[in-house]
Amino acid sequence: AYELSPQQLRMWTLFEIDRDGTAYSCPDALRLRGELNIGALRGAIKAVACAQDMLRSRYGYDEATGKPMQWIGGSEEWQVPLKEVWAESEGQMEEAMREETAKAIDLTTGVLRVLVVHVVSDGDHEEHVVMLLLHHIAVDGDAAPLHTGLVVAYNALVAGEAVPALRPEAQYLDWVAWQREVFTQMCRCSKPRCARGQRNALQCTLEWWRDSLGEELPVLELECDKPRPAVLGSASGAVQLSVEASTASALRKLCSEHGATEMHGLVAAWAVLLGKYTGQEEVMVGFALANREHEAVRDVLGYFLNTIAVRLECGGERGF
Repeated sequence: AYELSPQQLRMWTLFEIDRDGTAYSCPDALRLRGELNIGALRGAIKAVACAQDMLRSRYGYDEATGKPMQWIGGSEEWQVPLKEVWAESEGQMEEAMREETAKAIDLTTGVLRVLVVHVVSDGDHEEHVVMLLLHHIAVDGDAAPLHTGLVVAYNALVAGEAVPALRPEAQYLDWVAWQREVFTQMCRCSKPRCARGQRNALQCTLEWWRDSLGEELPVLELECDKPRPAVLGSASGAVQLSVEASTASALRKLCSEHGATEMHGLVAAWAVLLGKYTGQEEVMVGFALANREHEAVRDVLGYFLNTIAVRLECGGERGF
């Protein structure tokens, strides 16, 4: 059994609050045209899972300590949780996918389910949808290692060849151990307690965040057309926005002049907009960091994302 990373512990807590919820299920669908070798597909998924340990993970409590832990299933014993259904129309195909995504993932048994929908057609071609349903505790938004591994393994198996080596240099649990080691090392910054070797890096970092955020956090007082619900739900939407090339170029120029990244500029603009509509001089803005600075984990599946909250002052005559 292995300890959970801080990111995973957050996901486990949310799972415990609502075990029937699907807010943190991550569906990933691939549409294929032509003959599908289901045996090769099953073998390709298993090959990727053998290479990426987090796809074989399950979660629960350690009987001895009572702490939440994770277990990695053995490569040979792990079975692909694949289900096939047949649909006679696009509507039936979409309904089958909706039904599957509406079912929560039980982390005590695993993090992955696979649905294959065969779309029956009267034409000369076959169509299939392969939907991989993963829980956020085991993956973040980077699915490239999964897609690449599936294509490489599937093509090899269809051709009757051996699957090339897919296992990356490191695994997610290696990164978790490294992160824990860094945080437990004694901090050597210039602060008095650190300089005297009286606290570790995590304690110093937590103090910095507490000082930055303060005790009383500003609540965003937006005038909404509907009252905020008493109970938090997962219903949401997305709005796409296209920015003109001239505006994007001006933003890049402004950020470059002030030694800031484009992300810094966009967050600052968002804070100013929120300040305008709320009349507040301080707002809290949250965003996620990829947390994949090390080359060894670029092709590793896992929950690396670090979600942080930043307190921003957007009132008065402050400049950029």
